[in-house]
Amino acid sequence: MLTAGYVILLMMSVAFARAALDLVRRFLQDHDMVDLNFRGERIPTACGLLLPLLLAAEVAVRLIADRAVTAGGTGPTVAAAQDAVVFWTYGLGVGLVAFVGFIDDAMGVKHVKGLSGHWSEWREQRVISTGVVKAGGTAIAALWFVLPISRNESIWQIVCQIVMLALMANGVNLLDVRPGRALKVFFLLFAAIAVEATASGYTSWYGWQGALPYVLPVLAGACALFRPDLQGKLMIGDSGANVLGFAAGCWSIMFCSAALQIAMLAACVLLHGLAWRSSLSHAIERHPLLLWLDLLGRGRT
Repeated sequence: MLTAGYVILLMMSVAFARAALDLVRRFLQDHDMVDLNFRGERIPTACGLLLPLLLAAEVAVRLIADRAVTAGGTGPTVAAAQDAVVFWTYGLGVGLVAFVGFIDDAMGVKHVKGLSGHWSEWREQRVISTGVVKAGGTAIAALWFVLPISRNESIWQIVCQIVMLALMANGVNLLDVRPGRALKVFFLLFAAIAVEATASGYTSWYGWQGALPYVLPVLAGACALFRPDLQGKLMIGDSGANVLGFAAGCWSIMFCSAALQIAMLAACVLLHGLAWRSSLSHAIERHPLLLWLDLLGRGRT
């Protein structure tokens, strides 16, 4: 159950994330990691790099805490040791997704977009695009995360979780073609995960306090990125969009029931099928409610 303490902790984390974001933006601008926004202004891209950096800071804090426990002469409990395995697996998986996403931001060909675009690039020119490398890295990260934490799941449930993770990462990235759109979807995903986890009782495995190291760095970073992304002052890039989707998928596996995971997998398959056949932006524009949500906060410009 969320309390005032958790809200205060989130606010402090967001303040720290905003300070870190200023450094990330300056670094990207200094190294010419910029692109044109809808106004024709040169703005930093790949600012989603903030998310894995915040998670790395959380890893450092946890490492210091673990060393303090060891120095105190009390070893970790069995539950704490199991949680540590899951945490390191999660952290390395997110790090790999961020790394291959940053490669695509830094080296990718900008005119090659979507699944059909990368397929055409291979079919016509026999060129393995950075998007294909990113997809391969994300699939490896999904395997890396799911297999060690599998308990009594069937082989089909494990396969569904791996596919769902890979599609979640790419699905949020497919939506990241308008200011703020990917982050809006991420916040909706987080809300659905939080509500379902609380209702199903799956949070009892970790408790909200145990979930904080997984959720807080990414959530705080997303809050810090939201307003400047919505205003077209930065781009989160593949470095951020893929991490948002992958992290949300990991949370659904850790904290939620199989029913929500299956629903998210079905939504991802539908989204990718639609993206293959036509433009997602055109599909959004044809539905008044989706268009209203898409334009909320930024207007038709």
